[in-house]
Amino acid sequence: MKRVISLLVLLALALTLCACGSAPAKESEKPANMQSSLPGTSSAAEEPEESAEPAAEGDSAAEEAVLAARKLKDRPVSELFAVIGEPVSEDAAPSCMGPGEDVNLYYDGFTVYTYKDGDSQIVVDAEVSK
Repeated sequence: MKRVISLLVLLALALTLCACGSAPAKESEKPANMQSSLPGTSSAAEEPEESAEPAAEGDSAAEEAVLAARKLKDRPVSELFAVIGEPVSEDAAPSCMGPGEDVNLYYDGFTVYTYKDGDSQIVVDAEVSK
């Protein structure tokens, strides 16, 4: 009997972890600079190389935006938009932390994570994209 109860508890725990996954991004939400690695498609090696300086400059801009977004943690998203602007794209999934949704806001070079419950949406965290 103990084995049956243990197995049922284990199964219930496994199912709760499955509910926390997010839906994959739609094809239209992929960044324009994302390249396919499938055979027969163009690769980065075929394109002219860019200098390392613009990439470093873009990284520092993304890092500054991430720092600005992190300063707005637990603040409304409207304040985030006033500071760094609107995202390029976004996706949402049911949240594991409450009845609302986890919303990912994708910018050029970084992502801002938010929590939306009803009409309110707050900043949770931000990170530089890799």
